[in-house]
Amino acid sequence: MKSKKDTAKTRAEFKISIFGTGSIKNKHDAIAIEFVKHLTKKIVKDKKHQIIAGWYEGGVMGTAIDVAQREARKLKRKDLLPEGVILGDQSHRAPEGSDIIKVKNLPEELGRIMEKSKAYVVMHGQTGTIIEMFTTLWSEAIEHLIKEKNKDFVPKPIIVVDSSPEYADLLDILVKKDKHIKNAMQDIYIINLDPNQNKKETDLAAEAIIGILELYYKKYLGKILNPKEEQSIKKLGLESFLKKKDTFKDFVWI
Repeated sequence: MKSKKDTAKTRAEFKISIFGTGSIKNKHDAIAIEFVKHLTKKIVKDKKHQIIAGWYEGGVMGTAIDVAQREARKLKRKDLLPEGVILGDQSHRAPEGSDIIKVKNLPEELGRIMEKSKAYVVMHGQTGTIIEMFTTLWSEAIEHLIKEKNKDFVPKPIIVVDSSPEYADLLDILVKKDKHIKNAMQDIYIINLDPNQNKKETDLAAEAIIGILELYYKKYLGKILNPKEEQSIKKLGLESFLKKKDTFKDFVWI
């Protein structure tokens, strides 16, 4: 794979999609919305990556878009303004000058996000978020089957972030039922959010996600991870998680 230089342009091109609840229906939704503010600021302000998400008012995705817009404008970086994928009849809701992609339906919305993303962050949500998680997971499993012998293939990480073990349980069932999912298993990560929102634990979770994203950005640049880097993210992988599932509450960046 031809190497790329680490420039402002390549950092912005490494787009990160965020999925999650569209409203607050329980405490896990509220925790996800609060956490995504912290995470999005780190992604845009500190690491200079662009965010892409469905454009909704409120919820995880709407909050991520709002925070990313604010941070990009502070930096005076138009290339870091978030890309919002929005249903055509809702485009009037987007602020003037926003970078929006109009689509006709929800499957097209998800397809466009996946086409442009280099990494996925999945936070707590309802049925729509679960569908998004499973769709990205299945897509990556197929990509692994098709391209794993291609030296230029760069996998996309799927980082599942939750304050309950609900999504991890679903992934456990899926892995057991479908051997093809194991093709993408090494690129799925589980990050626990402290239900009590302890600041230290919240910061650890955010740093874990940033750590994973930065190592996949390094792969995107065409660089090879060293053994220490490989081990650091392997510990947060789904496979490692399933081996010590009972310690979910302790499963954060080490």
